[in-house]
Amino acid sequence: PTTRQEPADIVEQFAESILIATSGQEKPPPSEPAASVSSQGEQKAEKKVREPKALLAPIFAILVKIGHNLGALFHNLTGGIRALLGRLLPDESLFTLPSSVMLFFAVSVPLIVVAVATVVYFQRGRTGQFQALYAQAVQASGYAQTQSDPQARIEAWQTVLSYLDQAESYEVTQETLDLRDQSLYALDRLELITRLDYQPAISNGLPGSQNITRMIATENDLFLLNETGGNVQRAIRTGKGYEVDTTFQCDPNYPTGRTAPFIDITVSLNSGDRHATLLALDSSGNLVACVAGEAPRLIPLAAPPTAWGKPTVIYSARGNLYVLDPESKAVWTYWNGNYGDPPQLFFDNEIPPLKDVVDMAINNDELYLLQGDGRITLCTFSQTGTSPTRCQDPAPYVDARPGRENQVMLPGTPFTQITISQPPDPSLFLLQPDNQATYNYTLRLLNFLGQYRPQFDAQMVSIHPSETATAFTLTPDAQLSFLSFRDKVYYASLR
Repeated sequence: PTTRQEPADIVEQFAESILIATSGQEKPPPSEPAASVSSQGEQKAEKKVREPKALLAPIFAILVKIGHNLGALFHNLTGGIRALLGRLLPDESLFTLPSSVMLFFAVSVPLIVVAVATVVYFQRGRTGQFQALYAQAVQASGYAQTQSDPQARIEAWQTVLSYLDQAESYEVTQETLDLRDQSLYALDRLELITRLDYQPAISNGLPGSQNITRMIATENDLFLLNETGGNVQRAIRTGKGYEVDTTFQCDPNYPTGRTAPFIDITVSLNSGDRHATLLALDSSGNLVACVAGEAPRLIPLAAPPTAWGKPTVIYSARGNLYVLDPESKAVWTYWNGNYGDPPQLFFDNEIPPLKDVVDMAINNDELYLLQGDGRITLCTFSQTGTSPTRCQDPAPYVDARPGRENQVMLPGTPFTQITISQPPDPSLFLLQPDNQATYNYTLRLLNFLGQYRPQFDAQMVSIHPSETATAFTLTPDAQLSFLSFRDKVYYASLR
């Protein structure tokens, strides 16, 4: 007859099987002693084989002990239930459990108990961790409000956000959201940040797959340079944002002799006119004029004395056209719209580094060159022969934030685009794409005035914080700000 095994014995045998499988060796027969080892190499090999079993033996000893206790508990429990049912019901043989069923319960019940206990433990553990971290965030916010030194307050509020980040990894509540808003608002005041309510600018969005890398706004129009197709689109201002003008033609393949995609755009002096003239440039120095209701036309652009290298940026100001050609180490000026006359070099003997310039802007006689690392090179054009054109490289940004007044400002990640708002209150605006931020400085002295970012309201879903801006612009009067994220364009009021 088959010998009946207790559940604890089964667990013990199961542990022993795992131990043998882990060591990779069969259990030696008990009848004969192990043979003596003939060599030192064989002794080392046997020692390595036995090491896993030696390491795992204490662990399985504990498991076997637990198996004994659980098995005994279950055995007593099932025995009690059988006795109770036998007294209550007439035929106790109906409730005799086979050994296979007993084996199933002996293994499964302890596992279920352990699983439930684990879930409860971790659930209570997560709640405790959340409460502890949230309490630390609240305590840190109280400390931040007692600090008089601006830098200490900044560090304290950043500590609050750090605790909130950890707490919200367990649970997000209205309390954590409110404290986060309070912290960000306090940091914004210390960093001179204004939050803007950006909304989708283009009704029904842009058609197809696009990557907007340059935007120019006039009083009524918004021009969008699409890097994907190398073409320019026009959006018309309405009472509910902007609508794409499907009749506007500004495609690099349309004019005769034009094949290269556009790389940059600008508008003529009369940018506030109802029919503003858009000028688009390709990498070969070809210029195309695009006007609403008209076909694009190719403008003969006289080559510079040194011939074109690889022009990258154009800018129109006071009727003059400026073309940046880093490869030729030049900024060429076409005076008064005379595109057929050879251009003049903006610089005299002093030519600043141009290889890494990514954008430029002009205000009267001042040329602002934005370098790839984010610094500004400021050059002042001389219209007399007695004083040459001079450049300051770099022109330092001057801080104005509380506790850091008149210090040199280091914005962090580089700027990528630059523009200047028009009178009566002209100033410099720079795009920091990773932070979706627009920095504002005074002209010439580059004193920091503040920066603009999207709202941090948790309910706002239009712009995701992780997105990188691809372009920005302003209306000439700086009433509206625009941000693009590839094929999505947003706008907000600055006033």
